Amino acid sequence: MTQDAHKLLLDIGNTCTKISYWSPESRTVFSQVETLPTIADSAENWADRLVHTAEKWQLAPADFSDILGCSVVPDLIPLINSASELAFGRSACFAPDTLPVPFDNISEIPDNVGPDRLVAAYGARHLLDAENIIICDFGTATTLDAVSGNRFLGGVICPGMRTSARALSSDTARLPELSLNLESPDFFFGYKTEDSLNQGFIFGFAALAEGLIERFEKELGTRAAVVATGGLAKRVADVCPKLRSIHATLTLEGLVFAQMTASRQS
Repeated sequence: MTQDAHKLLLDIGNTCTKISYWSPESRTVFSQVETLPTIADSAENWADRLVHTAEKWQLAPADFSDILGCSVVPDLIPLINSASELAFGRSACFAPDTLPVPFDNISEIPDNVGPDRLVAAYGARHLLDAENIIICDFGTATTLDAVSGNRFLGGVICPGMRTSARALSSDTARLPELSLNLESPDFFFGYKTEDSLNQGFIFGFAALAEGLIERFEKELGTRAAVVATGGLAKRVADVCPKLRSIHATLTLEGLVFAQMTASRQS
């Protein structure tokens, strides 16, 4: 195993965990992302999942030099570290505690910023050639954050689309579950309940993003590059002209950039 070997990447969310890897040959994050449910299982079972995922890519545990992670579920970090030791013979480095994210985080309480937000913003900082950037993440929660230069300025946290859809379906007697799919990107008045719901959610969250982006740019005092990420980013971007750039692996890429920066500075 060389220093320039593969890096296993873990983005542990509240409902699902995304797993991919950085390849030393292409020097990019593999576009195929495995998604597993985020569950508090045993370290042995998680180790088996990680090894099985690597085997899908025809990679063995010895092919990985680093295990890099980001988790919004703090209680899972010791579990995943134990699983990493079982599977790869080393603990994972989790942002920002054991994997520093070299941002000037000017939030009032920097430690309270979700590591996923910070890492995604750092990924955007390195991927986009722009001084000012707005990151829109359509995950369990919908978040928008601003970056200016090497400063993480903070942002807003809104309800997530799927979270809101589940709440609406469970708290109403006659509304069906939503597919969150549109037959067409063209807006029309919904004559069926299903159409009304899907139109309302997709176009509603697009309007939310557009309105907040305008307010962000007003606060920044200038136009900004905008990047979208998260599981539902493409569905919203299809009807939201302000979301021209989509990076599905933004958080995973941010982990790699943070680790590379830390290596250069050490």
